[in-house]
Amino acid sequence: MGKGLLILLAIAFFPITITVFIFKSNMSTKAKLISAAALWGVVLIVGALSPSNNNTPTTDNSSIVSEVQEETPNKELHTASETTSTSETITSTETSEVETEDTTEGTETTVVTTTTEVTTTEPVVKLDTELGINYPRPTGSPELTVGSSGDEVCWLQEALNKTMGYGMAVDGSFGNGTAAKVTEFQKRCDLTANGVADAVTIKMLVDILSGNKKLPDPPVVVTDPPVTQPPVETQAPVQNNSSSYVVNTNTGKFHYPSCSSVGDIKAENRWDYTGSRDDLIAQGYVPCKRCDP
Repeated sequence: MGKGLLILLAIAFFPITITVFIFKSNMSTKAKLISAAALWGVVLIVGALSPSNNNTPTTDNSSIVSEVQEETPNKELHTASETTSTSETITSTETSEVETEDTTEGTETTVVTTTTEVTTTEPVVKLDTELGINYPRPTGSPELTVGSSGDEVCWLQEALNKTMGYGMAVDGSFGNGTAAKVTEFQKRCDLTANGVADAVTIKMLVDILSGNKKLPDPPVVVTDPPVTQPPVETQAPVQNNSSSYVVNTNTGKFHYPSCSSVGDIKAENRWDYTGSRDDLIAQGYVPCKRCDP
């Protein structure tokens, strides 16, 4: 049943029902006739304006499908293109493929395949085979100083060993010992002796090891001639005139302790004195004539 026929049936039955209600109402006969005439006039006008079944336009599904196919791939391709453009700033290489398929219902399936290739570049460590050192040669910028570590410090330590004949351990740790060896090498080569392996120090090591320069001879240490000391005059030992005496404070005489007169001295008058004979004489005492101290 066509769409136009349904419209006509609806238009036909609806006015008939309204007409029945009009004639059953309490209106006057004239009013009923006017209302019914107006109603059917509207029905006729609507019926004339409504499209018939035969004139109903049909929709060509193939044209719709064709339009969808023309619009959708362009949008998908545009989106894939934008995605590729954005991703190329992040990765090294990226390719994008778009495949489309038409189904029997006229819809479209879009498959986007993205292939990403990331290229990583690892630093290449170049050993100093020219000088026979199995470590990378430093440039001196940045400078190697106390606290530095790594393969470049190993090169420095081995280069110093080869140049100066040192036997320090090649451990890649720049400590005070390595700084002292660098300072000694700088002094030997008349460089700024600060214990820092700068570009000038590194170049001097390379020049010496490659044979472009000769290691300077160690500086000659000038020593002052020995000072001849004048002979020391030997002086006779000072004799110690200190002796022990027994003084009789009552008689004013002093004796040797072995003198026989000492036994006659009373305890309150006895003075055991240790000192020089001259001091006693200076104090007014006189030597005993028996023992002659």
